[in-house]
Amino acid sequence: MLTPASHVRPAPHARRWYTLASWLVVLLGLLHNGAFVSGFLLDAVRRQSSPVFQSMQEYKINLFGTHSLLKFYEGFSLTMGCLLILLGVLNLIVSRSLPLPALRSAALFNAVACLLLTGLSLVYFHVLATSLFVLALAGYAVCYVRSAP
Repeated sequence: MLTPASHVRPAPHARRWYTLASWLVVLLGLLHNGAFVSGFLLDAVRRQSSPVFQSMQEYKINLFGTHSLLKFYEGFSLTMGCLLILLGVLNLIVSRSLPLPALRSAALFNAVACLLLTGLSLVYFHVLATSLFVLALAGYAVCYVRSAP
């Protein structure tokens, strides 16, 4: 029964879909950074002999100091993985404390963000990253739909 204080009807499983989608974002960040670090450690010898990595190391960028293109690539890649983990964890934290109308707004925001990231992923990344973005998009979208007043 709805009381004046609970003007929004309970949404079955909406919060679970939000949580699932948030865990998928965390998983993508963990997989990305795990693959990057393991590839970095395992391919150290190959990296020394690869003309692509040598060219990236030799190409210098002057931006508040001199850096190699390889350092920018490594830094941006690790940063992306960390940001995915942090975004997913932040969403997990807020999913427990937000009232349903605010959770619905957060789900819409995250669905739009995942839609944008899916588009970028289709152009620039592999099928695993794209699939996880699509699944997260679906989870946030289901949360949004199921939490409708």
